[in-house]
Amino acid sequence: MVTRDSREALEALADPELAAAFTAAAAQHRRELVTAWLVQLQRVQTRLTPLRSITKFSDGVARLQFADHSALLVNADHPSRRLRELALALARDKAVTVADAHDDGQHVLVRLHWADHHLDVEVVGADQIS
Repeated sequence: MVTRDSREALEALADPELAAAFTAAAAQHRRELVTAWLVQLQRVQTRLTPLRSITKFSDGVARLQFADHSALLVNADHPSRRLRELALALARDKAVTVADAHDDGQHVLVRLHWADHHLDVEVVGADQIS
């Protein structure tokens, strides 16, 4: 049951100024996150750091862990079949490296390369391996 107080609280969230402030804060936070991810990916790419493992993080998300212990979370829904190919390449001791990483304005995309194959994945976060 919705009470009067909860209705008023929900109406306050519909405030256009507040919505604009939330949008601006989210955009600022996204820039900081994307910059951090791209710096990490550039370091991995420049050093030709190989991918060491790919594991399920949660539904629709996979963890990519590199030899330097850096890790990224990627969307596993779209290229799930291709992620299995990537796991097979790792099992066959193929060197999988980052060929490219960029921000297209809405997503951070990473191109992983091995032998004569490549896979583009969308970064959804960073992870810390202990």
